Amino acid sequence: TPSRDRIGDLLAVLSRIAISVEMAPTLEGLLDAVRQLVHYDAGGIFVVDTGRNVLRAAATRGYPAGLEVPVGAGVVGTVIRSGRPRLVPDVRCAEEYVEARASTRAQLAVPLPSPGGVIGAISLEHDERDAFTDQDIGLVTLFGQQAAVAIERATLHEQLLRQSLVQREIDVAAEIVRGLAPATIPKMPGIDVHGRSRAAGSVGGDTFDLIEFADGQLGVSIADPRGKGTPAALLAVAYRSTLR
Repeated sequence: TPSRDRIGDLLAVLSRIAISVEMAPTLEGLLDAVRQLVHYDAGGIFVVDTGRNVLRAAATRGYPAGLEVPVGAGVVGTVIRSGRPRLVPDVRCAEEYVEARASTRAQLAVPLPSPGGVIGAISLEHDERDAFTDQDIGLVTLFGQQAAVAIERATLHEQLLRQSLVQREIDVAAEIVRGLAPATIPKMPGIDVHGRSRAAGSVGGDTFDLIEFADGQLGVSIADPRGKGTPAALLAVAYRSTLR
C-alpha cells in the first residue's frame, strides 16, 4: 500500500493534469504525469485494437514507434486478460515477457479498468533490475483507475464528434436529394400525376423526375443510386443532369 506521502503526491499530480477531451493529448499528459510519481526509462499506454487483434501502444515514452503485440501476449497482455497488476523484478526470468527494448530489466504493468471491462494497460520499464517496488504497484494502480476515466471521456468525445460529422453529412445529402424533386408537376390531360420520395432510414440518393415532352408524352424516371449519404446523393445529381 502506498504511504500517505505518496498518496499525497498522487493527488497533487492528478490535480495538475490538464486533461484534454481529445485522445492524443490526454494519453501524452497521463504518461508524463505518472513519470512524476514513478521513474521509468520507457512507458506506454496500450489499448486493445479489436479489429486487428493486437495490443497497440497509443502513447509512448522511450518505446519504439508503432509498437504492437498480439492480444494476450507479453506482460501487458497478461495484465489486460487478468485485470490484475504485474511486477516483474527481472524480465530475463519472466517467460511471458516480450522484448521491446534490449536494455529493459524490470517491468511494471497495471490495468486500466472500466465498468465494461479492462480497456488497456499502462506499462513502465526500467533499465535496472528490481527498480519498481510494491508501493509503486499500488500507486500506479490508483493512477490507472483515474487514467481510465480520462481515457473513456476522451473516447466518448471522439464518438460524439464522429456522430456529429455523420449527422452533418446526412443533412447535406437530404438537402441535395430534396433539391432533385421536380419543381412543378406536369399537367397531363386525363391523368393526375403525383410524386414523392421519402427515405426509409439513412439518407440515400433515391429520387424521381417527371419530364414533359412536346408531343404530349410524359417521361417518368426513378433513380436508386448505389450507396448512402452524400456520395449517393451526388450520383443522383449526376444522373439527373445526364437525363435532362
